[in-house]
Amino acid sequence: MLKENKKFFRYFFLITLFLIFSCAKDFSTEKVQINLPKDIAKISGKYLIFIPEKELKLEKKFSSDDCESWSVKLNLNAIYKDSLIRLIYKMFENPRITSTQYSSKEIEKENFIAQIKILHDRSISTFKTENNMGIFNINLSSNILIDGKKKYETNVYSNSSWQKNVYVSCNLNKGAHKAAKSGIERLMNQIHSSVYESVFKYNRN
Repeated sequence: MLKENKKFFRYFFLITLFLIFSCAKDFSTEKVQINLPKDIAKISGKYLIFIPEKELKLEKKFSSDDCESWSVKLNLNAIYKDSLIRLIYKMFENPRITSTQYSSKEIEKENFIAQIKILHDRSISTFKTENNMGIFNINLSSNILIDGKKKYETNVYSNSSWQKNVYVSCNLNKGAHKAAKSGIERLMNQIHSSVYESVFKYNRN
């Protein structure tokens, strides 16, 4: 009888652990489908696109434990870079994507019109509780530099938020999922517009 009770409690303990970890979903493993801008016109010519290997790290500044905020793990690096690469191939007829920066002489030698550097900057996510409302916010930014016979630099930003009453099925994993998707889509739109504008200015002058 004692052995059977020990077995029962052992199985009960393992099942409880499984349920706890199953409920605390890891945002980083969820598949996020990012929608890119529509009706993208191709930029003709040979361009070098530099994307650094450095990982996009999202700084986490949570001041509340509501909505199971402790279980949220935001890993946007793969989603961001996959979206950016898809965007580049939609925007350019003849791009070469690289993680190595070229000098002005190398750019000219290989007959590139210009080198376009897309650098991800500091990114921050915050979560707080105010008047029983859980409020999540995500800020993303990138720097865009065109390097060749001339130089242009622009900064682009994206902000997205989500909020819900902490006493009404408040699940920050789902909220973070929605806000991050919206934030990256807005950032891709900003990058798209900024690159077009910068390339136009570069080729016009």
